[in-house]
Amino acid sequence: MENEKTRDEPAAESYDYPMIGYNVRCSRMARNRTQDELAKLASVGRSTVRRLELGQRVHPNSVIKICNALGRPISVINSLMPYGTPDQRRAFHQHRAEDLT
Repeated sequence: MENEKTRDEPAAESYDYPMIGYNVRCSRMARNRTQDELAKLASVGRSTVRRLELGQRVHPNSVIKICNALGRPISVINSLMPYGTPDQRRAFHQHRAEDLT
């Protein structure tokens, strides 16, 4: 039955898109992949990966494909990962920008 979900897969309504986007981006970068490479691995468009990384809603099937391409279940990507929260990343990027100037 193709519509059945695995037990650890949350309902699409419970997706925290900003958190998923942040975790997808961190996971992608940790694997040294570009958005284009991830899109090809997941069989989705690059714009879908980009929108998801920006925290925007994308089709739930695309989220699952991207998570599978990263080798992480959606239940992990949809939760707080060791990378921190999207608010913490802003502070990190501002701090990092200051280091580079």
